[in-house]
Amino acid sequence: MRSSKFSSETPLAEFMTVKEAAHELGFSVRGVQKLVRKSRLKALLVGRMYLIFRDSVKQYLEQTKGMSKNHPLRGRQLDK
Repeated sequence: MRSSKFSSETPLAEFMTVKEAAHELGFSVRGVQKLVRKSRLKALLVGRMYLIFRDSVKQYLEQTKGMSKNHPLRGRQLDK
């Protein structure tokens, strides 16, 4: 999701930067931004910067486990 509900009680530890997510996923920063725009990763838009939910990155990694970085299904919406 491009944006998600956020309360002041949500700790910042539940988020990571786009750069951190890119490192974790093995993608470029632009690749992660593309995944956010296509709703493959849940993120919060703060000004002009995305904060990616750590759970979303973990879920994406679990769903794409065993797929190569260039696998055609890796960038598509996967069943939950």
